[in-house]
Amino acid sequence: MTDNARKSRLVNELVLFSAFLLGGFLLLPLAIYLTGNLVFGDYEGGYGQFFGGISRGILGFDIETWFLILSPYLALQVLRLTLTLFRKTAST
Repeated sequence: MTDNARKSRLVNELVLFSAFLLGGFLLLPLAIYLTGNLVFGDYEGGYGQFFGGISRGILGFDIETWFLILSPYLALQVLRLTLTLFRKTAST
C-alpha cells in the first residue's frame, strides 16, 4: 500500500469516526430520550436535563457515557470485523 493510499484511508476513517461520534453525541441521546419517553413516560426535567446529564458524563470521562456515545462507531467496527471473517472463511 502506498503512502497516498494510507493517507487517504486514514483521512476517510477519521471522517467516518467524526461523523459517527457526532451522531452518537447528538442523535443517539435524542433517540434514547424519545424511546424512553414513549415507553416509560416523561423524564423528570425534560430533554434538557437528560442531555445535560449525558454531557456531564462526557466531560467527567464516565466510561458508560463514553461507551454510549462511541457505540455507533463500535457497532460499525464489529460489523466490519464480522464481514472480514466471513469473507476469509468463505474463501478457504
